[in-house]
Amino acid sequence: MQVESPLSARLTPQRTRAGVELLVARGDAQGVFSGATKADADATAASTAAQAAPVRAGLKTWIPQYNQDVAGAQQALSFLGDLAERLQGLRTALGSKLAQLSSDAEDGTAPAGEAAALDKLLGDFARRWRERPQSTMQSLDGNLSYGRRGHARQPFRVAGLDAKALQGGSRETLFFSVGGAGRQPIPVAIDPSVPLPEQVQRMDFALAPTGVRAALDGQGQLQFDVAETQWPSVRDSLAIQGGGVRYPAGQMHLARPETVPRAVRPETWSVHSRSAMRQTLQAVLEAQSRVYAAQQQVRAALSRAASQITPAVEGGEDDGTLGISAWVADFSAQFAQRGEQSGYQFVSAVAPALIGISRERVVALLGATIV
Repeated sequence: MQVESPLSARLTPQRTRAGVELLVARGDAQGVFSGATKADADATAASTAAQAAPVRAGLKTWIPQYNQDVAGAQQALSFLGDLAERLQGLRTALGSKLAQLSSDAEDGTAPAGEAAALDKLLGDFARRWRERPQSTMQSLDGNLSYGRRGHARQPFRVAGLDAKALQGGSRETLFFSVGGAGRQPIPVAIDPSVPLPEQVQRMDFALAPTGVRAALDGQGQLQFDVAETQWPSVRDSLAIQGGGVRYPAGQMHLARPETVPRAVRPETWSVHSRSAMRQTLQAVLEAQSRVYAAQQQVRAALSRAASQITPAVEGGEDDGTLGISAWVADFSAQFAQRGEQSGYQFVSAVAPALIGISRERVVALLGATIV
């Protein structure tokens, strides 16, 4: 899928009631300032007099990562739409086959032809599911929870380190090592006399610099998570040294963390018996609910992104709305403040918008007047 970037919007000069021409981004609802070629500028400037319109738009605030976030959300929404179609196909096929099977086949196998067709549907869905990290820019995790681009997390547990272990036994200091040899171990004090939430909070604070986070899940159990891109390294290198209470003393021991089972696990689905098909159908229904919830979540994120763009304003100081002079002053101040901070993120966000904008063009726009 080709994602249309908000920075692809073309710039066209528009006259305002205050006699100033602004470059107004014309594009989708999430359009933002973008650059235009000199040819575009000359062509649009020539037709401005015949197309005057009191419309102006822009950013409410300066948001360098806005474009990436919107692109990630659009790709996530496209991926979810594809999943929804595939799940509906599975649901229809499973329901049809279950209705055709006679009651005496309850514990038997499905006919070979029927099983092969369903196996193909399952295989296609599983392959598409494995493409989730790349297809969504890692904005959707394995439970279809949406976050910003690259923020998908992998939850995991560590054997011997759960809520019961933190609340029982004597005091002990555990040393965590993430990333292999040469890393400075991180000490975490375990004190059963301290309330469990506070202990977990301390552990989370201590491990945060490594990218590993700790929290209590919905069942009150200790659970860790890390960025999916970092998971292979953490899985193979996480080591813990204790004082002989919860973990052995003397040297680091590989913790061998285990992933928390995901809500959507097509690798466990089967269609080779009626009971298996029923279980798979139930799993498909649950996956559909999660896909729908994720779609709503992503659409809400896109809606919030759209609200960060100032809508076109027809009024001015005389009707209580933000006048052009105040708007320009406010935006210029924000832009200048960001520019003083410098940094790669700012430059990468601004550079595309400056392509084709010359000093002569800016002077011409500032000197324009309404006839």
